[in-house]
Amino acid sequence: MDAKKRTEVRAELVSQGYSFDYVDSWPPKVTLYPHKDLLNMDGKVAIPRGTPLPNHPGHPDHLARKSRLGLLSWPPTNSCECRACRESRIATQPAESAGSVEETTGQVVRGRPVGSKNKRRTTAGH
Repeated sequence: MDAKKRTEVRAELVSQGYSFDYVDSWPPKVTLYPHKDLLNMDGKVAIPRGTPLPNHPGHPDHLARKSRLGLLSWPPTNSCECRACRESRIATQPAESAGSVEETTGQVVRGRPVGSKNKRRTTAGH
């Protein structure tokens, strides 16, 4: 692995929660844990969240690819801050009221209300 690739992999792994030194001292084999349910082609749960998956290579590049799928080397917990765990916590929270139509469409983007036309009105004769 060249220096540029090493830096990219290190940055990706650190953003996923791995230690900064992992790239320099990785173990030969690790057990990965899915932090979200892994689905099969039919959309059914094939591997439930938290199931240990042993004997994965500990190479940093492999872990970076697997971390994008939600497979990390520590089991999921309620305090885990990975993307998959945050998304599952948001999905399991009770739905908030949607609000009225005026509340949802009254947003202002770039100084004008959402959905408004950006046309100038012209008067006849000018």
